[in-house]
Amino acid sequence: MNGPEVRSRAGVHGEGGWVALWMLGLALLVLALGGLSLDLWRAISERRELAAAADAGVIAGSSAVDEAVWRSLREVRLERDEAISRALRAIALQPAAEELIAPPQVEVAEDGSALTVKLVSEVDFTLLRLLAFGAPPFRVEVEATAAAALVP
Repeated sequence: MNGPEVRSRAGVHGEGGWVALWMLGLALLVLALGGLSLDLWRAISERRELAAAADAGVIAGSSAVDEAVWRSLREVRLERDEAISRALRAIALQPAAEELIAPPQVEVAEDGSALTVKLVSEVDFTLLRLLAFGAPPFRVEVEATAAAALVP
């Protein structure tokens, strides 16, 4: 013999390819977790935008105080039609208004004491679309309420 004979450990113990297979599985797991975190982050971001739009709507709508009731009875009540109109205009100016899947729901309490805005949007899957075929998008719903009150 001219020199020492070299043998591969993989050939001796039959472990060839297991490390590569394990690394492939680990890479797929990291990809799935990354996709899940990206989708959840997008849903949280969408909820924040919707909450800001709903807040803008209730703030604008709650400024529509019925002056006639205030002057005669000294009670703070909202003028229904004006409150709804102001709320819808404020929502339409928000960037989240483009993402809505349904028209904004704006309601004034019967006694004119409060205004409620409900907004609905959806967030589609991104990376998880590869793993979850036919999965419905995230549905994001936000509700904000403001009550008209006399502040001393």
